[in-house]
Amino acid sequence: MAQKPYKNWERPVFDAALYNEAKHLEADEETMQAILMIIKMGLSDSMWDAQMDFDGCTLVFDHTHPDLACWGHDLLYKAKYFKLANQWFKAVMKMQGVKPCRKRIRMTGVRISVPYFRLVNKRVSDYSEAEYRAVIDKIK
Repeated sequence: MAQKPYKNWERPVFDAALYNEAKHLEADEETMQAILMIIKMGLSDSMWDAQMDFDGCTLVFDHTHPDLACWGHDLLYKAKYFKLANQWFKAVMKMQGVKPCRKRIRMTGVRISVPYFRLVNKRVSDYSEAEYRAVIDKIK
């Protein structure tokens, strides 16, 4: 059974925490709008329950709760958009101020779990990879 660290949070509180996390990122206006759009898409995607299916960072320490980098990575990974998931993860960690050494450690932790999740992900997103890519490519 998967961990559900946010099961006792009320859904509006969880959603607000994601948006609040975004406000604290070091990002220009275009990037911020792209991040907010990904949050909106992820919260509305019927592929998953954005709160209950998110189990925190896998094999690495959560930078914040909920961790926006890990949340977006899980969203995109569960949709089988693996390259976009990694692109998101790296970009958001940079905006969170995660040091390069720590980013490498976190990326290694995520990559270790790749084979398992490629086998078990059988979900279909409401949004195409192209729709997510159009937004994520705006993130600097």
